[in-house]
Amino acid sequence: MKSLIIAFAMYSKVPMPRVDWEKKALSWALCWFPLVGAVIGAVLYGWMALARYLGFGPLFFAAFALLIPIALSGGIHLDGFCDTCDALSSHQSRER
Repeated sequence: MKSLIIAFAMYSKVPMPRVDWEKKALSWALCWFPLVGAVIGAVLYGWMALARYLGFGPLFFAAFALLIPIALSGGIHLDGFCDTCDALSSHQSRER
């Protein structure tokens, strides 16, 4: 159970109880990462169903569909994407 809590604490902003981050629990946390993504995907699916039911326009739907995963994950994947783009656009050698 600790590994599940650690996985959500690492890759989401979903409130989780505090647990000790022991080495064994950390090694098993990797197994729960797909569940974190599935929960974020379920929330996004819920938004899609709600937006369709309420008849929101495509621009409003898309704006919130973009913000929901960023808000739930804390933007950790967006940060990695921006770091990669920054490195690729720096015109530096691969070694640097």
